[in-house]
Amino acid sequence: MPSIAEYEAATGTEAVLGLDVPNQSTTGTGGESAGVDPASASVVWIGAHGGAGARSLAAATGVGVVGGEHEVTTETQDGPPQVLVVARSDARGLDAAAETVRTVPGGVQLIGLVISADAPGRPPRAIRTRIHELSGTVPHLVTIPWISQWRLTPGSPHPAVTKALAPLSITTPHQKEQKL
Repeated sequence: MPSIAEYEAATGTEAVLGLDVPNQSTTGTGGESAGVDPASASVVWIGAHGGAGARSLAAATGVGVVGGEHEVTTETQDGPPQVLVVARSDARGLDAAAETVRTVPGGVQLIGLVISADAPGRPPRAIRTRIHELSGTVPHLVTIPWISQWRLTPGSPHPAVTKALAPLSITTPHQKEQKL
């Protein structure tokens, strides 16, 4: 059986929470830091699938790291890591979100599921129904609307992100509790 490092090198993925997650960066498109030092990360954004928007949300909020950057452990210097699962609002994204949420191990604090719009406008009824079903499987479910400017500048700060994530409180190494 290959080691984790050999597996990651061969597949181009990283082993995170027992899942294969495409390698992602903790930096935004301009190279700026997305937040907390990965060695002491207490907040981790986990992309349920490629293109979920975890990196953009980490950059836009300036909080936490993207889970593909390091293996999520069950303990950090600040206690259990706080995990936000991120997915797009299409059928594939919602299926991936359900699987990711289902496989989050004990010892981490699942804060919630963040659904990022896959297109402008209101989602079809079947998608809205699936999102409603998923809301019963997580402590919090928030939706991020389509943000046109992210097509050119992914992860740039946007008031819609701040508003959507306002109900979530997280603990960071620098503050006792921080609203996103």
